[in-house]
Amino acid sequence: MFRHRTVKHSSLCIITHSISFQTQTQSIGLGELILPVQIDNIMATQNTLSVNVQQLSCISKQWDIKNLSSISQNSIRYGENLSLVFKCKHPENHDESLQIKHIYLENDETINDKYIDISKSPIADFFRHFISNIVHPTYPIHRHRTSISITLPSISLILLWQIAISNQLGQLEIRHGLHMISPSIELPHKQQEINDIVQYELIYPSIVEHKFTKILILPIELKLCNRTNENLQLQLQLIRASLDNDPLLSSCCLWSGMTEQFINLSAYEHLSLNLRACFFKPGFYSLKNISLTIIDKINSTTIPIKSNIHNYFVDIRTLL
Repeated sequence: MFRHRTVKHSSLCIITHSISFQTQTQSIGLGELILPVQIDNIMATQNTLSVNVQQLSCISKQWDIKNLSSISQNSIRYGENLSLVFKCKHPENHDESLQIKHIYLENDETINDKYIDISKSPIADFFRHFISNIVHPTYPIHRHRTSISITLPSISLILLWQIAISNQLGQLEIRHGLHMISPSIELPHKQQEINDIVQYELIYPSIVEHKFTKILILPIELKLCNRTNENLQLQLQLIRASLDNDPLLSSCCLWSGMTEQFINLSAYEHLSLNLRACFFKPGFYSLKNISLTIIDKINSTTIPIKSNIHNYFVDIRTLL
């Protein structure tokens, strides 16, 4: 007669908010993308802990990634955020093979083995589970399931971070975390012929440092050009963020002053207008919440005008 006994064990897992990881891809033409990334410390209670961002890895068959941000600090305390800017372009040797690119985000030059291999377990297992949920969100996930072929998204990002906390004995322990995201790719549509009639661009510094003891008001120059031999009337509207122009409802600037103007442009005239954008905290912002249209009096309608530059961004930093 065989005897056996059953040992039961239970664990209490407390899940709390840590960080948020958000991005939007924006095409800048010529097969290139700008990828602004914002990382926020969203811990529920105020504390002195710092989240240290270690590495961003890009997994893609179509895109190669490059960091445009200077690595000055990578720690995010309670209520703070970290804004980074990346550029993606098609690889020179485009052979449809899977590319994994690692970008080290810590500023410690003494570390020899910088990069963490995300192709190994457990990160690779988490990534397969993440991709499976994107492609088959209602299909149950099994560890040994191989019958379903999974199509990888155009681009996927894996953010690795760590935090040092005290255990019950007062000893510091390093806890590791990761976030994954697969942003959609926004490619520009074929430009309408109307863009050959009127062109505009915004002139401003791309990086601004400011002490946020008061609101930052950034002067922006709007340049207009009438490329026809006809007089035109334009309508300029500086609009608030909406789901159409800012799905995150967080990355567009606020405008100060007159928010609607009617502008008369003579044939072949160049005109400059002074605008003012307001910022209340550091971050990576878009200036695309601007609407410029040609007023068609004959048909009682307006025709939208797109800039010759697909998007405008500004990096607002804290002056230490």
